[in-house]
Amino acid sequence: MLKLITYKLLLSILLLTNELVTQPRLEFENGDSYDFGEVLMENAPYFVKIKIRNTGTENLKIFDIEKDCGCTWAPINKNEIPPNDFAIVEIRQTFPVTGNTTKVLTFITNDPDNPNANFYIYAKVSTLSSVGNMLLDFGEINLNQIAKSTVSIKNDKDFPVRILKVKNSSKFISLNISDGTVIPPKSEIKVNATFQADSTGYFREPIYLLTNDKNMGKITIHTNCKVIATSPNN
Repeated sequence: MLKLITYKLLLSILLLTNELVTQPRLEFENGDSYDFGEVLMENAPYFVKIKIRNTGTENLKIFDIEKDCGCTWAPINKNEIPPNDFAIVEIRQTFPVTGNTTKVLTFITNDPDNPNANFYIYAKVSTLSSVGNMLLDFGEINLNQIAKSTVSIKNDKDFPVRILKVKNSSKFISLNISDGTVIPPKSEIKVNATFQADSTGYFREPIYLLTNDKNMGKITIHTNCKVIATSPNN
């Protein structure tokens, strides 16, 4: 009788251990959040792809992806993920309000340890009308036309501030400043920009200036230009 009880107990432990070991497990490949940083509402939509991995030993099933806002789209390329495989979610995000924003995606799955896995989307949202004097506005121009705009960056400190890095992602904008430019104390510099595009459309890529001053930190200069096809009459 004692042997039978011991056998049943061992069998129960083995079955329980097997259930704990053989289960799906959801893991976000690069963490459970993504930060778009400083964005303009007018530049939306914004896109990011995330990978969901199954690091468990049973198929991971994605039953649903719940969004806390109708401004988020998140199609997934497959709803069942085998062990050691992954699925891709292509997030398309717009922002209906300004300010520091957090959006949440909730993945409803069969992962017993994490059946409702949250993924967070962060952004600091501005509009063209709210960025004030930190906007290089080139207006509306014709294709291949040259436009110019200027902004001022003031240094209120008692010491010089150095621009360590100029991050200009637009191939159509050239600047008069570069890495190593120094803003003298109690002074300002003019950032002169020239814009010329070989294609039509809206162009609003921000320019980032990384400084050596912890208070100034990263300076964001927004840009705006609408390029139209040249009129046959011009």
